[in-house]
Amino acid sequence: MQPKARPLSEDDRDALAAFLVSGMPADAYLLDALDMGGLPGFFGAWSGESLDGVAFQRRGAVSAASRTSDDAARALAVALSARDPWTSIVGPERPCSFLVDAYRESQPFRVDRVQTFMAVVRGDALGPGESGVRRATAADLDALVPMIAAYRVEDGLSRRGDDHSAWIRTHTKERVESGNLFVLESGGRIVFTGAFNFAGRFGSGLGGIFTEPSERGKGLASRAVADMCRMALARGPVATLHVAQDNAAAIRAYEKAGFRIAGRYRLTFR
Repeated sequence: MQPKARPLSEDDRDALAAFLVSGMPADAYLLDALDMGGLPGFFGAWSGESLDGVAFQRRGAVSAASRTSDDAARALAVALSARDPWTSIVGPERPCSFLVDAYRESQPFRVDRVQTFMAVVRGDALGPGESGVRRATAADLDALVPMIAAYRVEDGLSRRGDDHSAWIRTHTKERVESGNLFVLESGGRIVFTGAFNFAGRFGSGLGGIFTEPSERGKGLASRAVADMCRMALARGPVATLHVAQDNAAAIRAYEKAGFRIAGRYRLTFR
């Protein structure tokens, strides 16, 4: 029987929650989205009364649950690709690849790659901390905008010469106001920044992690990330992140902080 995809309703909440919990830690983002925003944007693919897959689209962000079967992913891809415009597909590599393929004919991709997915679970040993990392404030904006612009170029999210400073300032200001952006200073200047892309009682996702090139190799990032993990794990059971597969230095730093490789994520932007 081919799964049939449809929007999920309140009657489906328990089945959805159980499906996502069984896919932890990869599905922490979707559990947070359900907890914070409710059911709008969630689709399920059903074989009779069995939920075989879950996908999500809200405010242009698209994802899929890690335990989604291939047949369910195909059905969900058809349902979602006919909906509102999308800006990103980020999530477990195999089911999200079906979503990417469904959009491939209609939209050019600016970024399309597979990332290494990493996670740390409450109770795991974390690396040394006491880094001095702190929440960013509005006074940090002028220093942060060029740092985040450099991060975006280095990570392949922007091309060298792109002027995204106005968007970066607005986005950074929003993260500062939400309390989800962090910085570390050395010698009177900001040398590290990182953020929580989401943070809730089901888990947190770290992102936007950048150390000034002149300060790399000193252990700053691993200590700051370990401290951010301590904040995250005081609130929820897992902390996650995803990183370019060929960024060996970053992977080593995250492993020193306490993270372990836990799978692969798809990262696609139009």
